[in-house]
Amino acid sequence: MFLKVLLVCALFQLTAVSTSSDNSFISTTDDDGTLQPASEWNHSLTLTDSTKLSWIPRDEDIVFRLETESRAAMVCLGFSTSDQVVGADVLVAWVDDVTGKVVVKDCHATHTALEVDLLQNFELIDGYKNRTHTTIVFKRVWDTCDKNDVILGPDTIRLLWAVHEKEDRNSLQTSTLKWHGKKWSLMKSVHLISPPAIRKPKETNVKHWDIKLDNFTVPDNMDTYYWCKIFKVPPLGKKHHMIGVGEFYHDVVGLPLAEDNRSTYFMLEIHYDNPTFSKVHDSSGLRLYYTENLREYDGGILISGVTVSPLHIIPPRQPQYKTAGYCDGSCTKLMLPARGIKVVSVSLHSHLAGRKIVLRHIRDGVELPAIAKDESYDFNYQQSRVIEEGIRVLPGDELITECIYETSNRTQPTHGGYSTKQEMCLALIVYYPRTPLASCLSMSPVEFFFKTFGVTEFYNYNMSTVEKMFLKLTENQVKKPQPKSTTAPSFPKFSDDDVFDDAANQAAILKLQQMADFTVEEVESGSLLGDLIIKESLEFANKTFTAHLQNIPWEEKMLTQRIQDALNHGKHMTFCRLNDDTLAMSSQIYNFPNFTELGSKSQNNESKCINEVDLQSQQRDESSSAFLFSAQFTTTILIIILVRLL
Repeated sequence: MFLKVLLVCALFQLTAVSTSSDNSFISTTDDDGTLQPASEWNHSLTLTDSTKLSWIPRDEDIVFRLETESRAAMVCLGFSTSDQVVGADVLVAWVDDVTGKVVVKDCHATHTALEVDLLQNFELIDGYKNRTHTTIVFKRVWDTCDKNDVILGPDTIRLLWAVHEKEDRNSLQTSTLKWHGKKWSLMKSVHLISPPAIRKPKETNVKHWDIKLDNFTVPDNMDTYYWCKIFKVPPLGKKHHMIGVGEFYHDVVGLPLAEDNRSTYFMLEIHYDNPTFSKVHDSSGLRLYYTENLREYDGGILISGVTVSPLHIIPPRQPQYKTAGYCDGSCTKLMLPARGIKVVSVSLHSHLAGRKIVLRHIRDGVELPAIAKDESYDFNYQQSRVIEEGIRVLPGDELITECIYETSNRTQPTHGGYSTKQEMCLALIVYYPRTPLASCLSMSPVEFFFKTFGVTEFYNYNMSTVEKMFLKLTENQVKKPQPKSTTAPSFPKFSDDDVFDDAANQAAILKLQQMADFTVEEVESGSLLGDLIIKESLEFANKTFTAHLQNIPWEEKMLTQRIQDALNHGKHMTFCRLNDDTLAMSSQIYNFPNFTELGSKSQNNESKCINEVDLQSQQRDESSSAFLFSAQFTTTILIIILVRLL
């Protein structure tokens, strides 16, 4: 379990009975009592082996069906924007054993109880209980304008639920349901607004290839471990398209395999997060779907955001702190075709401190609607966001990847890095048509970074040397014309099962890790910073830079805000990198762009209600009706899996 919640949903008294009011979702039962919906349920999630939630997003509201293999005395389903139960928006429902009538109640969770909302916003559509199952069908508008309700929308929502088998008549209350020390079931995160989770490919002759581990022993002496292995695709003979890895790509897009009659190699990278040092054996993996019927476009993958570096700093004890990565217009102008590219999927990525991420889109100094955003990000749920119609990015457009972190319980600065205890801020973008562009990232220029913290000189190192300590990027990595080689490239030999032997595998992985996507040496966060002893300014002299960071009074809001503004809205060193690990152009230093921001209500998942004060007054006036319901090598594709163990 990732999360244990020591709360439970129990029974309380309700005198009113809901009736069905939405004929489009009135359902009938067949001979064995199974509910037959009138419409196709195009989204579903298995909560447990015996409990399933299905839903249909609509323009103004969302319709749910909760099914459990139980003659439950009561079921509870909660919606939350964080890992906390307190503040969750909770549906409570049951079917009366005597009358067969269905009862639903709209509540919110406090520290000790479920409080009944003054305004009831869960509307019953249908429900039943038979010998083996309990099923409830209900709906709710996306934004109820009720301060006790969670705004549902494109952000990640945490679901929590509980099923009660027995009624406890002594616990009945009219407006408050007290906890009795039992547990909610495990939380699960979900995107309620998205295309159906399983989209069937249009092709009929789709093949698949499984890449799996074979009882791999996860190290139990480290909390973060990256395991890598290189595989060769099955013999193909000609170009194919990979069209899915669990999730299928857009119908017009495929990622090339065996291009130009060459073999294609995959490096499977699995990130094991094992904070309790568990002893685990793993045989999991991925299933790749591919076809010889080529789709209309070759797809590409572009990474945008903040360069992974110890200079990516998130202060401690912060309820909210923002960092930003900048993809400059010069890079997109050089690398994108005249008609631009269409983005069809985005994965937003940070680590445990991440709370909100947005991929902003700027054109000609004006901000366009965000390409992707999540204002309640969950590290344990990094499902990509499919953009069915696609979003066009033109040459000269700028992209800004912003991350907001929360470090209230951390006492030391958090640095950028690959461990889950460190941080990242990235957007992984699937688009078409493919270009040679692999990443468009930025970081604070090294000298500018240290000046922001009042440091201009170190003992033993000049600033140029310090910069080289943190960067593996040099001007001679800019792509230049090369003479054609008559020597065929040398590849490691494969064994009979088409897998590199251990020695060749490790050599290839080492070569990949020396590429510039691995910008910073794999060392403990801040260790390079700990080697730097400050000479100037005199105020901080003779301290290591690590000690200097730790001594900054981060609780002073104005100081922290100035540092945040300087690092985000000041200078950015940008890197426009190609698939072959060269720079398309020399790294540049830009000032953060000035642009006309999109209105917050258009950009953010905020309540669109205009007069909430009047509404709350109206709720109080109507309290007497509270019980009425609105009733790669150049051909390598890098695949990453995150496995968290507890």
